[in-house]
Amino acid sequence: MFGVQADEPRIRRSPAGLFVVDSGKEPDERAGQGRGDTTSPPRKEMWPAAELAAMARQDKLVRLATTVRHLCGELREMTLDDQARERLGTLYERISAEIADVLPPELRAELDALRPSLNGRPTHAELRIAHAQLLGWVEGLWHGVQVAMNLHRAGLAQQVRALRPRRPRPGDPAR
Repeated sequence: MFGVQADEPRIRRSPAGLFVVDSGKEPDERAGQGRGDTTSPPRKEMWPAAELAAMARQDKLVRLATTVRHLCGELREMTLDDQARERLGTLYERISAEIADVLPPELRAELDALRPSLNGRPTHAELRIAHAQLLGWVEGLWHGVQVAMNLHRAGLAQQVRALRPRRPRPGDPAR
């Protein structure tokens, strides 16, 4: 119904998945194809497959972190026999591999350097330490993501304020 004017601020997603505010046409001019068409792009172009996959990876990371948190809680409360320790060691390795699969290479290398290998039947203390260490690392990663999101949100707010026309305050000289 209402087209987006070229001078109106628009919020769009960048290829990295971040929101960007701009006042002109997008660099690739997907929305208008350069023909003066100012309608918004079709819905499927708003969420490219790569961005949807990135969101799914983030969701998976949160689910895995929740699993590790519950395992840490269970490890504090239980007395484990040999088979249970072996099973939890295997589960630790599998969860660690799943987490590594959703990480970019530099974070994957950091995780691999941090996590110990649990071979055979680890002791109850080794399991608790390994799971707590993994949980601490994932929570640290999550806090880093939250800080980055807050900084990005503050940057967006600053971009929006810069794009809005400044209204004169009472007592300001006329321009």
